[in-house]
Amino acid sequence: MFCQRLPSRVAKVSIVGSRARLEEIPLAEKLGVSRSPVRAALATPGSEALLEHQPKRGYTVRVYKRDEIIGAYEVRAVLEGLACRKAAQKGLDDGALEKLQACLTAGDDRLASA
Repeated sequence: MFCQRLPSRVAKVSIVGSRARLEEIPLAEKLGVSRSPVRAALATPGSEALLEHQPKRGYTVRVYKRDEIIGAYEVRAVLEGLACRKAAQKGLDDGALEKLQACLTAGDDRLASA
């Protein structure tokens, strides 16, 4: 469970610009788990460039520059536009349509609760 929740927590901290330090031992103690699952959880977002690893010092949350965020948003917008065009051209089967509707509903729920 911890391994699944950590990337989203790290992403939230990263977006607000914090350089929070994440260390294995204090995290393991706080969560009441051994260091192994903490190490595995930290390695996942680290490989996605959400964390910067500092040997013998632990991890820090990466702070993204404004230009990096804008660039990523622009790329995502283009890719989403392409995906929508392809879906419109080819159509969607019932399973894909249900998944898309679930995603839209989840997004609406998150926006409503923000």
